Amino acid sequence: MRQMTADSKSVRQWIIEAYGRGKTTAEIAAVFGRCPSGVRRVRQQARQRGDALPRFHLRGSRGKFTPECREALAQWIARKPDLTLAQLQKQLSEQLEINVWLSTVDRWTKKLGLSFKKSLCMPLSRTGRTSKQNASAGMKI
Repeated sequence: MRQMTADSKSVRQWIIEAYGRGKTTAEIAAVFGRCPSGVRRVRQQARQRGDALPRFHLRGSRGKFTPECREALAQWIARKPDLTLAQLQKQLSEQLEINVWLSTVDRWTKKLGLSFKKSLCMPLSRTGRTSKQNASAGMKI
């Protein structure tokens, strides 16, 4: 099976010129090694748009994680490191008018090298562990 690729500008132009010389779709397809529907599509695009140039798709929507968004997130977290993801999400929505899921905010903070995993703030107990490491479950009588 042949891989689908955009025809070059010159091939598309030659197809249009061949139609201008009175060639049929089947003849043009055979000469250029293309399928008839692809050849017809080139002529249709030239008729509708006025040119036969290939249109390259812009692969999805632009991301919302712009440099402005990165800077704002970094500043908010630097000023108040104990903000939760939900609070950051709310600030993004209110201040930058960016609506994203919590998982997206989490992914963005990780891209900034930040983590919301809490570290132990309390000092270790002076009396030691509260349970034995190898204690058996259940009561002994």
